[in-house]
Amino acid sequence: LRIHPLECGDGPDGGKGGVPVEFWDVGGTRAYAGARNVFFDGLDGVLLAYDVSNLKSYRKLSQWLMEVCQRAAPPSRAFWHGEANRDKVAPDEQPGPAAAESDDGPDVENPTTAECLLSGRCPILIVANKVDLLTSHSHTRPPPQLPPP
Repeated sequence: LRIHPLECGDGPDGGKGGVPVEFWDVGGTRAYAGARNVFFDGLDGVLLAYDVSNLKSYRKLSQWLMEVCQRAAPPSRAFWHGEANRDKVAPDEQPGPAAAESDDGPDVENPTTAECLLSGRCPILIVANKVDLLTSHSHTRPPPQLPPP
């Protein structure tokens, strides 16, 4: 597990202090498979990275997103109710991942994490990486070869 802190943008009050962002790199390590949902609690966005020279890595993107949809707890109150209402909503009023759906469709007032992720209200960034172009890794794996015409 690696945590990557990053300061970006203006502060919450418009100042130049920046906004702290933490990237939790839980990867595909089997050691964390049973506990990964702990890292999903309170997420405010999703960043998925894959190796473009590895088709299996690309195909796993949908599995990772499905895991987040199924196992993540709701994000912060600001995410669900808007920044202006951040302090007005009590933590116990926060919608849960098991929010009920009626026959009329999803409950708009109490969305599940999956509905939130797939509705476009949760930022999802997919990053393509080409590991074999890195000089530190170039000796470990030969570049992919195209078949002859």
